[in-house]
Amino acid sequence: ANGTVLFVLPSEVLVWQIAATYYEFFKGNVTICTDQIIFQEITGGAQVYIGTPSALEIAISKARGCAGQEMTKGEREFMVLDGGYNQFDYLVLDEVHTLNGPEGDALQRIIKSCNCPCLALSATI
Repeated sequence: ANGTVLFVLPSEVLVWQIAATYYEFFKGNVTICTDQIIFQEITGGAQVYIGTPSALEIAISKARGCAGQEMTKGEREFMVLDGGYNQFDYLVLDEVHTLNGPEGDALQRIIKSCNCPCLALSATI
């Protein structure tokens, strides 16, 4: 399947678990975004972005321009994600029942910002 996936998980532990699983599947084209680390392949060929709601929201909606000159020069920075939610073709929400949890507000804003098909996963709903 073609397209870029935004995979939102409720905890950093799950981010690392899913990233390890998909790293082999996507041949390293995986971007990781948590409160502790942001990493993307410098080639820009990431097929899946995996992270927690608040970390993804901050990284993707970060203001560009004077604060991000590397983006205007055409150079890629492995610790600065490309901006905008329009780059995603699919949105996957794991443990969606955490919508009422501590990061539920960021999760709601991500859902409203993404204009793509969404798959919501939960074992308890």
